[in-house]
Amino acid sequence: MTEQMALEWAEHGIRVNAVAPGTIETPLTVYLKDPEVRESRRAAVPLGRIGQPDDICKGILYLLSDDASWVTATTLTIDGGVSKTLFNYLKGRKWS
Repeated sequence: MTEQMALEWAEHGIRVNAVAPGTIETPLTVYLKDPEVRESRRAAVPLGRIGQPDDICKGILYLLSDDASWVTATTLTIDGGVSKTLFNYLKGRKWS
């Protein structure tokens, strides 16, 4: 939908993008208070930490800025690299 809307609205100078966040520590992620769950989530992130709201805010601010004036029809994934680690979940695979 993001791509289609971006193409339809581009002629009017309107850019359309999406943000795809990973696990972000917020009041709604109370399950992260469990140390075992928190560690398993943290260990799954190549950057080695749980995301914070500021991580998402900075990405959104970029997309809203003039620095992103040529960016449209895209999804900005802000997940510490989790979405690129499919093969790391196969037995015997590690990031390094």
